Amino acid sequence: MTQEFYPRVIAKRTPGKPAATMAGSGEFITFAELESKSNNLRTRREIMVSPLATRSCSH
Repeated sequence: MTQEFYPRVIAKRTPGKPAATMAGSGEFITFAELESKSNNLRTRREIMVSPLATRSCSH
């Protein structure tokens, strides 16, 4: 996959474009919202994993 199809690239070009649409309701999430939620999850993961990664394993 080329980078032009990555959600973060599409979010920069067309932030209001629907990224996913719910079939039943027609509700959608835009690429900008998807990118924001992805960044929030990445930050949370880094916060959770960071203390574990800095511990040394001693047996």
